[in-house]
Parts: sequence; C-alpha cells; structure tokens
Amino acid sequence: MGTPRNRPFRFENAWLSHPKFTSNIDTWRREDLNIQGTKMFLLQQKLKHINSRLKDWNKKEFGNIFKAKKRS
Repeated sequence: MGTPRNRPFRFENAWLSHPKFTSNIDTWRREDLNIQGTKMFLLQQKLKHINSRLKDWNKKEFGNIFKAKKRS
C-alpha cells in the first residue's frame, strides 16, 4: 500500500447537496476536544478535527469519490 502522504484539503461540492452537511459541520465544530493552548492552536486543532470527520463522513455517505475522480 505504501506510506500515507499528507494531501491538501479538497472541498467537494457534492457535499453541499447532502441534507445533513451543514448540521454535521456545526456538530463537529462544537465538539469539545479537551485541549488547551493559544487561540490559533485551538483553531488549528478544530480544523484538523473537522477535516478528519469530513474524510470519514465522505467515505460513508459518498463512497470514495476521490478514487472515482482519479479513474475518470
């Protein structure tokens, strides 16, 4: 399989068509990560958290659209 790579975040317009997209983002944004630090550090951690949740949600709801896009 190889080693995992750091890939840039890619927003998919298909996500906007899902009825729960905005409520999911709001829920994930409000989750308590139980971390401390500067406001910039907290923002960075929240964004990482939302990114991770989006990837998981994307695979569950849409399958892996990233692979499908590569094939076409």
